[in-house]
Amino acid sequence: MKINRLRVRNYKGIEDLDATIPPAGALVHGDNAQGKTSLLNAIHAALEGRGISSDAIRLGASRADILVDTDDVSVKRVITPKTSSLAVERGNAVLKSPQTFLRELLGASSLDPMDLLTKKDKERTEVILKAVDVTVTVEQLRTWVPRLKDGYDCSGHGLVVVQQLHDDAYELRRRANAAAKVAQEEAARASEYVASLPPPEGEPQDVAPLETAHDATKAILQALQSRAKEAKESKERTASVRERIATVKAEAASNRERAATCEYTSTNYEEASRAIEETQSRIADLEECLESERANKARLEKMRDTYADALAAQQNQLTTAANLDGQAAELEATIKLASVEAPDEASLKSAEDAVVAALAVVEKAKVTNKRAFDLEQARLKEAEAKQDAEAKQAEADRLDSVVYALAKVAPAALLKASGGIPGLEVKGNEIWMDGKNLDDLSSAEQLRFAVEISKRANAKSKILVVDGLERVSPSRQKEFIAECIKDGWQLIATKVDDGALSIEAIQADEPAEVMP
Repeated sequence: MKINRLRVRNYKGIEDLDATIPPAGALVHGDNAQGKTSLLNAIHAALEGRGISSDAIRLGASRADILVDTDDVSVKRVITPKTSSLAVERGNAVLKSPQTFLRELLGASSLDPMDLLTKKDKERTEVILKAVDVTVTVEQLRTWVPRLKDGYDCSGHGLVVVQQLHDDAYELRRRANAAAKVAQEEAARASEYVASLPPPEGEPQDVAPLETAHDATKAILQALQSRAKEAKESKERTASVRERIATVKAEAASNRERAATCEYTSTNYEEASRAIEETQSRIADLEECLESERANKARLEKMRDTYADALAAQQNQLTTAANLDGQAAELEATIKLASVEAPDEASLKSAEDAVVAALAVVEKAKVTNKRAFDLEQARLKEAEAKQDAEAKQAEADRLDSVVYALAKVAPAALLKASGGIPGLEVKGNEIWMDGKNLDDLSSAEQLRFAVEISKRANAKSKILVVDGLERVSPSRQKEFIAECIKDGWQLIATKVDDGALSIEAIQADEPAEVMP
């Protein structure tokens, strides 16, 4: 669509204007307050419905009329103090829902690419994303994120979806890198610990037999020590018993001596008994001597009793001596049975040395086994730490490739598939081109980008409207105009110059030159 004619009456600063617009467009020159911006606002009012309130009517007039003729339709806008009306004709037919028709024809974005550069980040990003339509599906995302879950929300602008997924993956990669670093440090510490452990002296041994041997030598030593203790105690007990034996033997000897010195013997007793018998016989024969014999008998009986007492005492002493001899014999036997022979010092020393040697063997085996066990456990932990570090590093590397794919490969592929702008990136509310923030691009790059976005936003109308071409540096105006009218587009732009309002054509064959 091209604007062929523009007629404006009583709209803002314009009283009456009727201008023919060349296919490539026109530059509107003039000093400030000459109606340049009002002319562009009239185009916006007619085509987009912007600036159509009653205060747009020129002071002193009752209404404002705007006519925009294009090579396709004719658009009429009338603004009165109370209302605004719009009519769109195609040939001789008046179209219904004219504003809807124009919106579909022109697009919903501004016709001025310079507006894009002055917008705030969020608003500018919304405009750009709307102009560069990109969609993405879960199947496409899995090309770059194979582990993407089913049902991932892909609604919204494709570049925003990819950027959000990139940010999530970036955070996961950051955590994975941190975890991999910690795991690598842990593996390094495990290796250092393994290297610090002393090697075992010899092969690990079964300690049980060594402990059994040690216990056997210890039992021998304990038996010898017990025997030595018993011998000592037996010796002490024997000394006491021997003293008792000596006492008993002395008493026995004393009793024998007393028995040997007794004046009466068994012979005396026998003789007395025979005398009694003879006397008894004489009594029978000599009754007449009864009295003297009875007296003699009494004397002899008394003597016999004396002899009996002496013999009884002697027998008692002999019995006592025999008992004492028996006791001494029993004590001798007891000493003999209770006597323990003490081991010699050499046997004890040998047993003690054997115990020490056996214990040293056991302790050495335990140390060797402990070192071997510690080393084995440390190596296992080292292997686990290395395996964990490798797994975490592999995950970090995987996420690194995902982040790269989402940062570079995915946006490029989606933009290529949708006919988007190569190198375009979305980072939050910021727009980046070829790795640079839009605000950091050169003025020429910014202008080219703004024109490209405006053209995409108004692809159906193919009309650009720029208010204030002087905002473009003189050295870039030629390039900017050429960029705007390239591929059959029409540019209508204002530029502050001395003098009254004037409209000059832009030649399509010489797009860089402004007509004098």
